[in-house]
Amino acid sequence: MKEIKKVKFKIHYDKKYRIKHPSPHFKNKYGEECPIITMLERDSEVFGAHWYDKMSTPAVLAFMLRVLHDNNKEIDYKTPAYYGKIFTKGLGGLGEIVYKDELEPID
Repeated sequence: MKEIKKVKFKIHYDKKYRIKHPSPHFKNKYGEECPIITMLERDSEVFGAHWYDKMSTPAVLAFMLRVLHDNNKEIDYKTPAYYGKIFTKGLGGLGEIVYKDELEPID
């Protein structure tokens, strides 16, 4: 099981962040293992509750499957989660839920 270090930075809606660990899910969906995500908001702001209280929501189900598949670890209910958009050529912005510790700020 991979150990992910806790990262200290503040999430800003108008900033860009890179997914820092290669993801087979993102590679298959976006053509990049470590895509850039932006327009991040806390899960509770987007869904009206934390993601784990909205398990019937398609974005939440996709997030849980990605975490289990990519990270081969248990679901973490304590780490802050954010909903944002990944923009790729031809697809526009598609929504994804990510843990804060999956992100690294970029300039």
